[in-house]
Amino acid sequence: MNIEVLKEILENDKLHICLGQIVKLHLASDRSYLKVTILRFPEQVEAVATMTWENVGPDSGDFEFPSAGDLVLCAQSEGDYDQCYVIKRLTSKTDKIPEEAITGDKVHRAKAGKKYWNVSDSKIYLSRDGTAPTENVVLGQVFKTFAQDVLLEVKDMLQTLQQETHTCSLPGYLSSVPTQTADYATNESNVDGYKASPIDDEAVLSDLSYTEK
Repeated sequence: MNIEVLKEILENDKLHICLGQIVKLHLASDRSYLKVTILRFPEQVEAVATMTWENVGPDSGDFEFPSAGDLVLCAQSEGDYDQCYVIKRLTSKTDKIPEEAITGDKVHRAKAGKKYWNVSDSKIYLSRDGTAPTENVVLGQVFKTFAQDVLLEVKDMLQTLQQETHTCSLPGYLSSVPTQTADYATNESNVDGYKASPIDDEAVLSDLSYTEK
């Protein structure tokens, strides 16, 4: 985007604000800008506008593409249809305000079927205040493998205990298997159950949130 051109538009006393509806999207091959075809109201004529964003930077920013049918506010110098910018998006009967926002909560929600990305090459903090949190999030797949290994070790130990015999006080005479054998068998069955679910079937893991080391 040409900053000087944008400054000229904003400084123009004849700045024209119009309501429009997104018709089509046109992304630059180098991803440096997004153009949209809009249907301008009340004129009911099409125009091409450049999308603006809440925040941009080198490989950073806050981005979410509009969809065809979205209502937007556009700004341009009067009569200059070559320099038009989408400056805000509007709610509608389709794009409603989330119920969670009604109570004053801050809401960031991705479109249905779309992923929500929080990306940083440093750290991502989730905190109640401005203090950097110190508790690391557990990695689900690493925990799953660890839990499987531990439960297998416990199962092997229980199987060994069931097969074990005791040496009597008299040399050469073997006692019967431990009286706790039935309990060990029950414990082994329980361990198999714990491993099957929620570990092996990944019920302990979120289907929604993912992270990385």
